[in-house]
Amino acid sequence: MLSEDICALEELRYLNLSYTLIEMLPDSITDLSELRTLDLSWCYHLKALPERLRNLTQMRHLDLYRCESLSHLPSGIGYFENLTSMPLLVLGNDSDCACLGDLQRLNKLRGRLEIRNLENARGTSDAKSAELRFKNLDHLGLSWSWSSSSQSMGDEYDWFEVLEELEPNERLKVLDLTGYMGSKFPRWISFMYNLIKISISDCGCEKLPALGQLPRLEELQLKGMRYIKRIGPEIYGDRDGEHDVTFPSLKKLGLYDLPMLFEWSDYDLRHSSLLFPRLETLTVEGCPQLRYMPYYPNTLLHLTVCNSSGGILQSLTRFGVLCSVLIKDMEIDVPLTYLTSLCNVQKLVLFNIKDELTIRLLAEFPNLVHLGILHCHQLRSIRFFISPSLEKLHISDCPNLSLIGVTSYSISSHLKELVVEDCPLVTQVENMSSCLSLRKLIIKGCSEFKIDHGELNDLKKLEYLLISGCPNLERRLRKDTSLISRIPCVILGDRKVSPHV
Repeated sequence: MLSEDICALEELRYLNLSYTLIEMLPDSITDLSELRTLDLSWCYHLKALPERLRNLTQMRHLDLYRCESLSHLPSGIGYFENLTSMPLLVLGNDSDCACLGDLQRLNKLRGRLEIRNLENARGTSDAKSAELRFKNLDHLGLSWSWSSSSQSMGDEYDWFEVLEELEPNERLKVLDLTGYMGSKFPRWISFMYNLIKISISDCGCEKLPALGQLPRLEELQLKGMRYIKRIGPEIYGDRDGEHDVTFPSLKKLGLYDLPMLFEWSDYDLRHSSLLFPRLETLTVEGCPQLRYMPYYPNTLLHLTVCNSSGGILQSLTRFGVLCSVLIKDMEIDVPLTYLTSLCNVQKLVLFNIKDELTIRLLAEFPNLVHLGILHCHQLRSIRFFISPSLEKLHISDCPNLSLIGVTSYSISSHLKELVVEDCPLVTQVENMSSCLSLRKLIIKGCSEFKIDHGELNDLKKLEYLLISGCPNLERRLRKDTSLISRIPCVILGDRKVSPHV
């Protein structure tokens, strides 16, 4: 708790309480009439601000960023006519709480502004009086709280009208919408031509706004849109001619927790190559019904598919130049042979694949550099040829895995790092001696693992060996150090050992 004696610092202009555990500010802080900057950022436990905060009329910077427990701001914020930065405004439902009208006179406000609890907006006129279009904002967040909206909002509340009146300045670069339950989005969203990033979360609309013609949009995130079943022509916007590019600058696209979405259609585009011409990163997470995605251009480099329909993997044949692929938390209901269409992928990670399966990956990955198979609890066996390009192989937490068979595709194999950990049924890596370029070998949590003398001798380039959680193997190597005498760095258990002693 900050002392009430803070008021003795009559000339104080700057007060930084950021990252503290403070819950309340003393009322006497409102006597600091010269205070220009009050930094309360990252004060997670701050619950309220003094009611007489309006007395601090010299305030230029009121930083409330990430004050997650703040229930409301007091009324009178509008007296801070010289205020230039205030990242957070939390509305209350009482007359002594801040309202949107408090923003009317704050025309020097710039930078970032997040307005929370918009369910407490006092009607359309209150939203209009905020006059956001006169604020030089580059990042605007607008959020409604579902938990309180059901109790405080009457039938007279018009979601669409409120959001329509909160139109920001056209210079806006980042827009976050959360919890909006109107039936449609206002048109101004489609004409924010300087937007670089848009995030729409937990909203109740069945159709998305037209975003495809925003010329500078680089990142689009759709989250928790529980009523969206299909994404189609409405999102592309009006195109003047058949050769108009759609989403001309988009680089990152994320679809998260869209439980009803089954299709993203591109059927009305005559030239699919004009859709997402610069897209580099695609993430699909929590979309269990989604089976059809539009064509993506050869610019797409990074793909993540998590907790979604395995049917998405059927479209992998269209992802020609992917650099990295993460497939996570999936029940794969299509053959893993679809993965072999990723002939240009450099990094492939399979994480928590839930089906009982056997992986036989051959050399159809001529450019694969890093392969990770992690937390696949139903995986029984892995047997594959290593392509000449593979440098790192990581297998972890596969408790039912009993067989790892590795064969070098050619004498020019470049496998440099092999990690096997927390696979208690694995006793060896078959044909490990064929990995002649191996420099780093880590075996952890494989209690029955064995390495014979000949294998270690064949790995002549080995520079780093770590064995932990393999008691029999550790005991053997400590007893006969000739097996490891030529390896520069050897760690057995949690200790580095000197093989020359």
